[in-house]
Amino acid sequence: MRAAGNRAGEVVALVQLSMIAGKREEYPAALRLSDQALHVAREIRDRWSEGYALSQRLVVLNWAGDEVGSMAMVDPTLAALRDSGNRASLLTTLTNAALFRIERMELEQAEANLDEAEALARRVGSQTSSASVDRGRGYLQQTRGDLDLARQSYRAGLDKSRRAGAPLPSADALWHLAWLEVAAGRTDDAERYANEAIEMFRKFGDAHQAAVTEPVLAWVEARRGNAVAARRRLAALKQAADGSSSEFTLLSAEARIDEVVGDWEHAAEIRRRTIRIAAKWETPGLAIDERVGLARALHGMGRRRELEKLVAEMLPEVERLGLRGVARDLRALVATPGKS
Repeated sequence: MRAAGNRAGEVVALVQLSMIAGKREEYPAALRLSDQALHVAREIRDRWSEGYALSQRLVVLNWAGDEVGSMAMVDPTLAALRDSGNRASLLTTLTNAALFRIERMELEQAEANLDEAEALARRVGSQTSSASVDRGRGYLQQTRGDLDLARQSYRAGLDKSRRAGAPLPSADALWHLAWLEVAAGRTDDAERYANEAIEMFRKFGDAHQAAVTEPVLAWVEARRGNAVAARRRLAALKQAADGSSSEFTLLSAEARIDEVVGDWEHAAEIRRRTIRIAAKWETPGLAIDERVGLARALHGMGRRRELEKLVAEMLPEVERLGLRGVARDLRALVATPGKS
């Protein structure tokens, strides 16, 4: 590309090299290559190339677990993509930005991103793009506590991905459905979706996503009275864990298994740990989920004073954010007699 004087092609090649380094988890090298791509794009004042390079840099930052860096780039990236007319990258970035914002409890901005993505998906006419919007919409509905609506959205996304013959988006929709059914306490459905997701992730060669789906099966085993098998599976997953996001998922799953078997003290200990991790990541959505888990543990231990204090702290925030399901669950814990 350099020999031919094709500077825009040089940007694309640099971005691809950055993505390869990112997939190898060589993040400093990936970001250096991304810097080079952005420098060339801005030097030639090519907004399409700049938007493309920024959108892929967001992916690398996400792989690297740099939530703060990702969110700082979202708005400039969307602006560049809108200017460039790169609808495919804009659509993907909008849905990814919505997921980031849901975890940060920026729900109105997330909904606006999804609305823009939905309108764009209709113009593009892509089933896989429309499916990604459905998954984002489902995550937003699940966060707000509308589990039935979320289930419908995830299933719609799954149907579209299957019609499009897209295995990885199909597996992602199944992953969301599996964890939704854990939250809903639907053991058989959680198992079915998890097994399908794991099979598809493995066929696609995504061992990481297969591993972070397996805790669903550990929870299923605990629900069916086989706590020993559940803990054995979880211990094996911990030994093979390949990153902080996996560790967080496994810890949260372990706390859920503790709840099933009634080990409330250990559940509370884990929830306090995951709350600290979520706070460090600056993801208040995850922190709220874990604080609700802590409330369940306090209820199980019969620690009414601590429970009432925690609920009193959380209710104004969750009501302001419109988290109807969380508010309902917290009130139910306070209203229900716990351990005497």
